[in-house]
Amino acid sequence: MLRILTGMLVAAAIFVAVVGLAARPRRDRELEEAGRQATGLLGQARELLDRHPDYPFPEAERSLAAYQGLSPRERGKALAAIRRLYAELEQSAASRATGRQPGAERWSELLLYKTFSPNGFRNLYEALAPPPPAEAPAVTGQAAADERIARLARARGYRLRAQADPAQLADAGGGRQLEPRVLEAFRSLQAEAAAQGLRLELVSGFRTVARQRAIFLGALAERGRQRLGRNYTAGEIAAGAADAALEAALAESAPPGFSRHHTGYALDLNDPSSGRPFTEFGDSRAYRWLAADNYLVGKRFGFIPSYPPGAGAQGPDPEPWELVWVGEPALRAAH
Repeated sequence: MLRILTGMLVAAAIFVAVVGLAARPRRDRELEEAGRQATGLLGQARELLDRHPDYPFPEAERSLAAYQGLSPRERGKALAAIRRLYAELEQSAASRATGRQPGAERWSELLLYKTFSPNGFRNLYEALAPPPPAEAPAVTGQAAADERIARLARARGYRLRAQADPAQLADAGGGRQLEPRVLEAFRSLQAEAAAQGLRLELVSGFRTVARQRAIFLGALAERGRQRLGRNYTAGEIAAGAADAALEAALAESAPPGFSRHHTGYALDLNDPSSGRPFTEFGDSRAYRWLAADNYLVGKRFGFIPSYPPGAGAQGPDPEPWELVWVGEPALRAAH
């Protein structure tokens, strides 16, 4: 009898060992897949933090660093905790960016799109902007003066911008042009505004270097007349005597070659029903509708603020009237 029991125990042990060996590859595969999911979530969490550089998330940063230090297998074991971290971080960042609390009206719609802090919007555009030309075009035609203008512009955050081919742009009416996809998106945005009882008017789209040169030199000339009763000479500009006037002009106008309007992707808007100039678009009903909830409406059509309030070193002072198109896919949240 003892011999029979011993045999049964041995057989059972062998069976358990065999089943365990068979199950191990499955468990390994499951952990491997969990590890891949965890690694993906950690990447999304890192990207989310990068989109909100103005908001501190010290605990999330520490947790993220700890999880990134794990092996893929260990990350797989921590998948549930990493999911919680990402969900909490997403809700917290969206709340900071919009001023809304989780569960508020339209909250689920809000989470369909990525949110950004002011410098996050700026960084997104710079990451997606077309490659710039190698050299800045002439402003005054005097090399030393132009070099000083470019140096002051770059110090404010201006960057050289790609120049669109006017022949490849779409006619937006009234002598205005836009990149075809941008015009299509704007027309859809305009129709959505009309459905809400609002009006959006396209003030400016693509600008040539020559047109931007005239705008910038006009702004600088106005400062010269205010300060000196005449225009600054190229020699005065080169020597730094016009720096204060240049700074004032740069606060509102890009030098030629540095305007986002050169790309055909930027546009200036106005709400004609307000009866105000487009530079006061930020006080209009149309702007409040467009910019609400971290520019949720704009993002639905691929637009973000070109120069948002709160962002640093972006060139001009904030311009609520200017939007830039980056495409809706770049703004859709990964869910």
